[in-house]
Amino acid sequence: MQKQWDDLQRIQDQYQQLLLQKSLNYELYNQITVIHHSSSIEGSTLSLEDTELLITENLKPKNKPQIEIDMVSDHYQAILFITEEAMKKRPITPKFIQEIGKKVMTNTGGIINQMGGSYQSGEGDFRLGTVVTGSVMYMDYKKVPSKVKELCDYVNVKINQIKTAQEVHALAFEAHFNLVALIHPFGDGNGRSSRLLMNYIQLYHNQPLSIVFKEDKAEYIQVLRETRTTEDISVFYKFMIQQHIKFLQNQIDAYHAGLKDDLILGK
Repeated sequence: MQKQWDDLQRIQDQYQQLLLQKSLNYELYNQITVIHHSSSIEGSTLSLEDTELLITENLKPKNKPQIEIDMVSDHYQAILFITEEAMKKRPITPKFIQEIGKKVMTNTGGIINQMGGSYQSGEGDFRLGTVVTGSVMYMDYKKVPSKVKELCDYVNVKINQIKTAQEVHALAFEAHFNLVALIHPFGDGNGRSSRLLMNYIQLYHNQPLSIVFKEDKAEYIQVLRETRTTEDISVFYKFMIQQHIKFLQNQIDAYHAGLKDDLILGK
């Protein structure tokens, strides 16, 4: 396991030495990358170029469902939100988690009726019923509020204790896994919200963001299930380290190919 962390540190050191963070529009293009891949995992068919033009020029792609356009637009507002809050060093609370969920689902959410009652997914409400995806059944909805608070309390203690890049990414990956694979607090938007929580922890410590590449969706789902079944977080760590290295290496390769002013967008 330590070898994987050492590999990540090595590639991240190379990445930071290139000072890509100082490149024009660095932050925007990282946001576009995160949004494109995260939305694609959840069913969006917008291309990378579609995503970029929608965000930078407000040009809506033709022949794409409005719900997919809204998904990308909502995700953009959500990532702007966590970026601003990270600058304030805002503590992570259940209300904050709900605000992320609300941002993610603002224009695509709606009223959901379940055994515990009706709730509004577009308002960041926690689910009031059972959620099953494939063969996985998530925890009883009655436990969700307390489990979210437990996660928040845990992260809040750790986030101000950690110092190294490895510790930051480990906490970010762990929080991502716990929210999406164990708690699954929302009726919809759990994946995007969990990946944004991961990014928030990274932004809090000014570390490069991680993404899950859309082409690796099947492996991502399998790794989440395997980690849940084995209760071995190192399984998820290994996958996310590979994803993080892949993204940083793409940008390093683009730089050395002469694309210094046009950062690679996860291609």
